[in-house]
Amino acid sequence: MQATKATASFLFDNRREKTDGTYPVKLNIYYNGDKKRYNIKINLTEDQWEKVNGEKLRDSSLKVTRRKLNEAKSKAEEVIESMDSFSFAGFEDLYFEENKKKAKLDLAGAFDDYIKPLEEKGRNGSVQAYETAKNSFVDYKAGICLKDVTPEFLEGYEQHMRSKNKSATTIGIYTRHLRAVINKCINDGLLSRDAYPFAKYAIPSSRNVKKALSAEELKKVFYYRPEDQNQSKALDFWLLSYLCNGMNMKDVCLLKHNDISGDFILYNRAKTINTRKKDLRPIKVALSTLAKEIIWKRQTEGAGAAYLFPMLSPDLTPKQVDSKVHDFIKYVNKHMKDIGKDLAISTPLLTYAARHTHATVLKRKGASTEIIRENLGHASVATTEQYMDSFTDDVKKEYANLLTDM
Repeated sequence: MQATKATASFLFDNRREKTDGTYPVKLNIYYNGDKKRYNIKINLTEDQWEKVNGEKLRDSSLKVTRRKLNEAKSKAEEVIESMDSFSFAGFEDLYFEENKKKAKLDLAGAFDDYIKPLEEKGRNGSVQAYETAKNSFVDYKAGICLKDVTPEFLEGYEQHMRSKNKSATTIGIYTRHLRAVINKCINDGLLSRDAYPFAKYAIPSSRNVKKALSAEELKKVFYYRPEDQNQSKALDFWLLSYLCNGMNMKDVCLLKHNDISGDFILYNRAKTINTRKKDLRPIKVALSTLAKEIIWKRQTEGAGAAYLFPMLSPDLTPKQVDSKVHDFIKYVNKHMKDIGKDLAISTPLLTYAARHTHATVLKRKGASTEIIRENLGHASVATTEQYMDSFTDDVKKEYANLLTDM
């Protein structure tokens, strides 16, 4: 016999704001000192939450929301009442049985189920990427069911996207996100492997456009001395990224003082820290004299600073960190574009160009692909080869001249 009866209530979870300014309302189940919270896919602003719980509710849409909340709570209480012996696992099986059946049919719901654990882990970049992909498929065909995602559907979606002048790269990204969602549904037993649509559909891909600087362009950047302080700061961090294994700007922002040991930096890529836990290999960066000078010049002043550079502070939430990093990348890109105009460089001087240039210069100098892979922190050589898709034009000209050098 149960010592106490499980109870159901709601929690307005305002710990992490969504991109649209709302917060999730969660079903809170309490039993014998333990509690679990469940996402019921209702999101409200703080003002809407207060109105929904107020006595005089006039907003018709919020009346519908209140009704849905009441129905969710009533259903939870009915499930609890029907259980001979309460357990959270048993409650989940009964309460979400209908949702599981719906997930078998509803592609948008399958995306939401995939996104939920990403939200809980604070992986805001991945959440936004999968939300964008979901919206793209819903825009193409609202209410699409998983069983209707066929090779023909995917071909139609690709043509739809091309008619909107979307690139093969964009189509490929969205379609790979869809493939990940479908693979999860198959692994969870929500979809038959016989229905796998990607066996007969090839996800579009495109060859990378030239992103690395030529030797002459890189020389111009190295010897440029901007008078503008913003350009000077942007150039320093662009060069630091290039010199430090093509380090991503987020990783630059996240560096801490104790990541430096003598002539080396040892760090883990933020991009892979959640996806490669079983094979998390730190990247070791050898610091050149110029890299040390930039670090000394730009590092956070004052003892006990949490980060090596002043772009971030320790009190930020994961979402705020992503926002700060995004703003800093925009800052660097803006001023590096201005430098590119001053130097008449045709290659876009963006942050990713520093990473691609690092790989290309090493390739030009004869470094092995394996060494470059290790520097960039790639899991496979295939990924590294995408960065070095082709030699730069100046190298091609050099080899062309060799053909007549008798």
